[in-house]
Amino acid sequence: MLAEPLAATILVTDALDALKVTYLIGGSLASAVHGMMRATMDADR
Repeated sequence: MLAEPLAATILVTDALDALKVTYLIGGSLASAVHGMMRATMDADR
């Protein structure tokens, strides 16, 4: 279940990196990457 949101987030963060934009990943996606699954599994901005 994490693969699709993670893949989309990687596309966005790659674009932000290329533009040298500072960003922070938060919400349930960040929790899941750190091993604490949450129901929504989305990337927050």
